[in-house]
Amino acid sequence: MESNETANNLELLKRKLSKDIKPILFTGAGFSYNAQNGNGDMLPLGNELKNRIISEVLSLDISTGIGAELSNYPLDKVYGYAFTENEGQLIAFMMTLFSNVKALAHQKIISNFPWQKIYTLNIDDLIENATSLRINPVNSSKPRPNIIKNSIDYIKLHGCVRNMDGGFIFSHSEYMNKLSGPLDHRFAKLAEDLQTQDFVCIGNSGDEPDITYYLMRFGISNDKSYGNLFIVN
Repeated sequence: MESNETANNLELLKRKLSKDIKPILFTGAGFSYNAQNGNGDMLPLGNELKNRIISEVLSLDISTGIGAELSNYPLDKVYGYAFTENEGQLIAFMMTLFSNVKALAHQKIISNFPWQKIYTLNIDDLIENATSLRINPVNSSKPRPNIIKNSIDYIKLHGCVRNMDGGFIFSHSEYMNKLSGPLDHRFAKLAEDLQTQDFVCIGNSGDEPDITYYLMRFGISNDKSYGNLFIVN
C-alpha cells in the first residue's frame, strides 16, 4: 500500500507544473511495474518476464535442461527464441499480460500530470486507462494527423496491445529490423525533442539499441547542451 506522503508529494508536484513548465514524460517498464492486468496479475520487470515466457509460453522448467539454459540469456534473446518457436502463443501471452491494466495510485497521479507530450517503451495500456488527459496514441512509424482536438501525443515506441499493426519490439532481430528499415518518425521526433525540451524519465534505462541509434544518427551526444533531463528511479 502506498503512503499518503507519496501521494501528497506527487499532488504537490502536479500543481507546480504550470502552463509555463510542461516537460515531456518518458516511461519504461519500471513505471508500470506491479500494476495489475485484467486477470489481476502484476506486471513484471525484465527477468521475471523472461522466466514467465520460458515457463508459460515454451512450457519449460527454468531449473533444468533447456529452460535453465535459456534463463541465463537476456530477455531479448529469450523473446526472439520464443517468437521463432511459437509466435502465436507468445503474442497471445503478451496481449493478455499487458492488457486492461489498472494503475496504482502513484501511476495514476503521474499519468494525469499536465505533460506536454508522453513517450513510452511500454506496450501496456496503463496510461490509456489511468489518465483523464486527452491523448492521441501514436503507434505508427509513419506520421499521421492528430484528429483528437486539444490532445497531447502519446508516442508508443515499441508497440501497443491496443494496436498490433506495427507489432512489438522486444527481440534483437526486431531491433535490427527497425534500424535497417525506413526512418521511423516516432524516434526521429524523440531525437528532435531531446535537443530542446525538458524530460522526466521514469523506469527506463535509456540504453535501448533503437534509441541509441537514433541519437547517434541525429548527432546527439552527452557533451552538448539540451533541455533538462530528470531521471526518476
